[in-house]
Amino acid sequence: MATIKNLVEISDLKNRIFKEYIDNKRPATYINYNPDIDTFFIWFVERDCVETSIFFVNDTLGLIVEDENLEIVGLQVESFQKRFIKKYPELQTRWNTAPDRNISTIGDLYISVNESKPKTEKAINKVVREIFNSSSNLRFAAV
Repeated sequence: MATIKNLVEISDLKNRIFKEYIDNKRPATYINYNPDIDTFFIWFVERDCVETSIFFVNDTLGLIVEDENLEIVGLQVESFQKRFIKKYPELQTRWNTAPDRNISTIGDLYISVNESKPKTEKAINKVVREIFNSSSNLRFAAV
């Protein structure tokens, strides 16, 4: 089977906003876990202000990239519970120790997931740093 060539290389992406987020100098503007598609999202800008594409770093982690200027504006983690958190014990512990209130309604589920988001976001931030620090082929354009 032929491999798919990226239309844009990771070295073409700009990381000013991403670096500010990773360095804890920029807060996330939107954090959400969608259980229907098992995907966790973290945005660093208002998400309805830009057109974006996803640049996958590996089989689960995608960088949300602004189409116009190739700036990284968020993270998308697919197969979050099924595969991603299983690779990272600290992240799995954070997620699994989320408040459990005898969930019996959609409202209970919503409250439980929302209360776990900040801790999960911090753990994802740490994992993303590790992924980028340990991989020599993940280099960005100069900003």
